[in-house]
Amino acid sequence: MQVVKGGILEVGVQTYGGGLWHTWFDRDLTVAGRVILKKENAGSVSYSHHLVRIEEPIMRVPTLAIHLDRFLLFFTCALTLCFA
Repeated sequence: MQVVKGGILEVGVQTYGGGLWHTWFDRDLTVAGRVILKKENAGSVSYSHHLVRIEEPIMRVPTLAIHLDRFLLFFTCALTLCFA
């Protein structure tokens, strides 16, 4: 199912492990990985694996402006009050 909001197609992603996620934000991103295709022919089913790499940027993961992130704003204020 495709989700389109404001004329922009939303893409579902799943993360794994720990990472420096802030380095992904506000950058043009491409997609690469393995695709499994299912082929049905005369009642039999076969699968084939293909590696895919899309060179052109197809998405961007935006960040929330710092003044709109309530947790970060609270944390910053707490640090300011503690160490002032």
